[in-house]
Amino acid sequence: MMRSLNAAQMEVVRVHRKWCKDSIYALQHDQPVPQYTLFLSGPGGVGKSHVIKIIHHETIRLLQRLSGHYDPDELSVLITAFTGTAAFNINGMTLHSALGFGGGPKKSNEYKPVGSEKLHNLRLRLGKLKLLIIDECSMLGSDHLYHTHRRLEDICGTCDPDSRFGGVSILAVGDLFQLQPVGQRHVFDLPTDSYAKLHGSLWEENFTMMELTECVRQREDQDFAQLLLRMRTAECTEDDITVLKSRIISKTDPHYPSEVLHVFKTNREVDDHNKDHLQKLSTQHFHIQAIDTKKDIYTGLVDVGSYKTSNDRGLKETVSLAVGARVMVTVNIDVSDGLVNGALGKVVGIDNTQNDVHTVLVTFDSDRVGRQAMADSQYKDSYPGAVPIKRQTLPILTGSKQSVQAQRAQFPLTLAWGCTIHRVQGKTLDRIVVSMDDKSNFSDRSLSCCHEPRHDLDWSVPSRY
Repeated sequence: MMRSLNAAQMEVVRVHRKWCKDSIYALQHDQPVPQYTLFLSGPGGVGKSHVIKIIHHETIRLLQRLSGHYDPDELSVLITAFTGTAAFNINGMTLHSALGFGGGPKKSNEYKPVGSEKLHNLRLRLGKLKLLIIDECSMLGSDHLYHTHRRLEDICGTCDPDSRFGGVSILAVGDLFQLQPVGQRHVFDLPTDSYAKLHGSLWEENFTMMELTECVRQREDQDFAQLLLRMRTAECTEDDITVLKSRIISKTDPHYPSEVLHVFKTNREVDDHNKDHLQKLSTQHFHIQAIDTKKDIYTGLVDVGSYKTSNDRGLKETVSLAVGARVMVTVNIDVSDGLVNGALGKVVGIDNTQNDVHTVLVTFDSDRVGRQAMADSQYKDSYPGAVPIKRQTLPILTGSKQSVQAQRAQFPLTLAWGCTIHRVQGKTLDRIVVSMDDKSNFSDRSLSCCHEPRHDLDWSVPSRY
C-alpha cells in the first residue's frame, strides 16, 4: 500500500506513523497519549480517500496491535463522514451514528447531552478511541464541529477546560472550496453557542493543514483535470473559457443528453424538470401520501393524517413515482449496504397489492448499493438486481410553531432526473448537465463543486452563457 503513495501522500502517512509510535510509547509507560488535529486538504481526485484507508490500516497495525492496550473488539480509530454517501464511500459510519447524536427533529443548533445509559454505552464502545477521522469535512458546520468536541469530552470524561475533543486526535479530510453546509456556518467560523464563542473558532485555534495537490483520478486527461483545479480557485484562462463554451448545448440540439443528471440551483427548477420527465412516462403514475400520526399526551387519542412541517427529514408529504422513473434515496436506510441519502437509481417495479403501494423496486446505478437487501429480497426472482424500498418512519415536528411531534411513514425516495447543486457535492459522475440560465444565477463556487466527473461535462444553457 505504501508503494502506491506519491510524495505528498507519503508525508501525511509519515506524520501519522510517528504519532502512532509516540502513542504506543505513551500507552506502555502510562503517559497521556499525544494529540494531533490535522486538516488534510485537496481537491477531488488527489487521493484523499486512499490516504484515509492507509492511515486507518496503520493505526490498527501499529497502535492497536503493538501497544498491548487493546482487546480485539476495542476501537482505537474510527472512520466517519457527515453524510451517508461519503461514509459508504470510505467504508465508515456517519458522524451522527458514530457519536450517538440524536436523529430526531431539532428546532435549534444547541448541543444536547445524551442520557446516562446511552453515554455509558458510548464509553464502552469508544472509551479507548484515539483517532477520529472525518471525511468530507466541508459539509461539517461550525456547530457540528463544536458538538463533536463536546460529545468526545463527555465520552472521555474530560474536565480540563483547556481540553479539546476529549484528547482524541482528529483527522479532518476535505476541500473547503466547496459549498457552505446547509443551515450551518462554515466549519472554520464561530459556533452559535454563546459560551463556545468565547473560546474562538475550534477550527482556527486547533487545526493545522497538510495539502495534496497531485491529481491521480484523471491521469488519462490531465488537461481536463487542470481546468477543474483552476475553476476551483476562480483562475480560469482564456483557453479554459473556450473549452467550457464548447460544451454548451441547447435543449433543441438533437444530441441533447436529456437522460443525464441535470443540476439546478433552486428546488422549483428541479421540481419542474422532474415533473416534465415523469409526465413523459406511459407507465402508471402513483402519488403516495405520507402517513402521519400524532398522539395526544393527555387523552391518549391517536390522530392519523398528513401534516405540514418545515423539516420533513427526507420524507416528503407526497411522493410521485412510476416504473421507469429516475429516483434518489432521501434518508440513510442502511449505510453499510450503501442505501444512503443521495443514492441514485431507477424504478423497475411497484408492488401495489390491494391498491396499496407497499414496496418500490429500484435498480441502483452502483452495483455496490443494496447487495444485502437484494440477497434478502422476496422479489429477487421476479426483479433480479432490484432493491426493495419500503416506507421508513421518522419523527417530525408539526403545528403552527413546529412544536408538536408526530411520526411520518413514507417512501424515502424523490424523483431524480434533476437535483439541486448541494445534492451532487462530493459525487463522482461520468456526465452531468448544469443549467446556467439567468434564473439559476450560479456563483463561481457553485460551479466548481459540480466538476467532479471522471470524463466529460455537458452544459445546458437554455438562454445565454
